[in-house]
Amino acid sequence: MQVTVSEKDENNIATISFETEAGVAKDAYNKTLKSLSRDLTLKGFRKGKAPASAVEAHFGADRVRAETINNQFLSGLFDSIFKEKDLNVVNISQINSVVFDDPEGAVKVEAKIELFPDVSLADYSKFKLEVDVPKMDLEGQYEDTLERLRGQQASFTESDSTIEMGDEIILDFDGSYKNDDGEFVPKDGMKSEGFQTIVEAGRFIDNFLEQTVGMKASDEKEIDVKFPDQYHDTDLASRDAKFKVKIQKVSKPDKPELNDDFAKNFGVETMTELQEKIKEEVDRIAQETRRGITSEAIITELHDKSDVKISEAMISRELENDIATLQYQRQWSEDQVKDFIENMDREEEMGKARLKLEKSILITTIIREQKLEVSEDEIRGEIAKLNLPPNMDPSQIDMEGLVNRLNLDLLTQKAVEHLIETADISYNEVDHHVHGPHCNH
Repeated sequence: MQVTVSEKDENNIATISFETEAGVAKDAYNKTLKSLSRDLTLKGFRKGKAPASAVEAHFGADRVRAETINNQFLSGLFDSIFKEKDLNVVNISQINSVVFDDPEGAVKVEAKIELFPDVSLADYSKFKLEVDVPKMDLEGQYEDTLERLRGQQASFTESDSTIEMGDEIILDFDGSYKNDDGEFVPKDGMKSEGFQTIVEAGRFIDNFLEQTVGMKASDEKEIDVKFPDQYHDTDLASRDAKFKVKIQKVSKPDKPELNDDFAKNFGVETMTELQEKIKEEVDRIAQETRRGITSEAIITELHDKSDVKISEAMISRELENDIATLQYQRQWSEDQVKDFIENMDREEEMGKARLKLEKSILITTIIREQKLEVSEDEIRGEIAKLNLPPNMDPSQIDMEGLVNRLNLDLLTQKAVEHLIETADISYNEVDHHVHGPHCNH
């Protein structure tokens, strides 16, 4: 096959042109005829049994050739050429021309392709990092977890006493948020009557329930809070708010004794087994937290000391993908998407997209350089962790998409593990909060 590839421009775009050997498209053309014949009924033939010549005459050679090009034949040609020429192609930007006049003849194609950006990867074997990680009171966390489980199994008795953490309360609240003009205005969803909850940190808006501590039934109070930056309602994200609160009912927990009967509620036979299970889970979370902070630190170091040449077009496409993901996750209407785009700080969002894209490209470069791979057993193991219902209809799962996502996740994990194992990393345990990859602060 004759292939030519031009030098790429400043946007990493190159022109590729190729001409196949004669007859390369014949098999694909015949498959298209067979596919078109399946639901076709022609006079003198049973449904799906018309000969190829009759099918071709019925649809016309132009239609059959067009269907052949669209039925993965052309994409298959591109894939084989990219592999043969060792081209790292991000995407096919534009098909300039396709000459396909005869299935017995050659196919000529010219297209624009976006090539993988140039990357100057830092020598991470020479990295020497000091990483701050939170000092963890694991024994305290074991006890807190056990108490939380006791709380889940508690029964509640109404009380005239003041509210304490762990109590169950029923309250009314009526809220308003601070708009761009500095005025506090109401919004749907910020008002409720007879709202029942447990007074625990993290169950509601940060520091909302904590401010009810010390109140009792019939007490009223106005409390001030701030919605988190990543709040699901973007109108309220990062906004100051006020809530008028009235307590209707306070109930105190009656927690069960810590014995083997209690342990059986959590799938084990004895308290000793439950304590071991809790210890394993707390230790696992602590290790994941430490690993997550380390991963973020090493990737940031790699990014700061490497160089990636990406185009503005690539960043814009990444931002469009981010917006599409937000639309899907938050079930936005087209008007909500339009409103988000009009009100966002495009320069800031482009900066975020650039940073995310550059880090992703660096990880991809390590995956390629180290020839990292994922086995079928590893993929099956990850699918098993998802605990999909055994009776789930397979048609409801995009299995190819799921496997691709899991494959990318595992490759990324392996690349980060390689970075961590190669670099010289020491740890500082600190008492204050440490910002990690999933931190909202």
